[in-house]
Amino acid sequence: MNPEIGIIYFLEFPNYIVIGAGAASCAIANRLIEDSETTVLLLEAGNPDTKPEIQIPSEHSSLLGSEVEWSYFS
Repeated sequence: MNPEIGIIYFLEFPNYIVIGAGAASCAIANRLIEDSETTVLLLEAGNPDTKPEIQIPSEHSSLLGSEVEWSYFS
């Protein structure tokens, strides 16, 4: 992948595309690749985690309203 333009080139298309790399999505992707003939593309949006607070659960509230929060509410 060229990170400057965000284009990925495939030699073959994957059998499955899983959107989001949260706990459930990663578990699904892991189950899918148990079959060695299955290919999975796991997509996650966003930039690399450069803020140390991202890795510290107790600091979650300090990230609210920052550039790393996507402001999605449910």
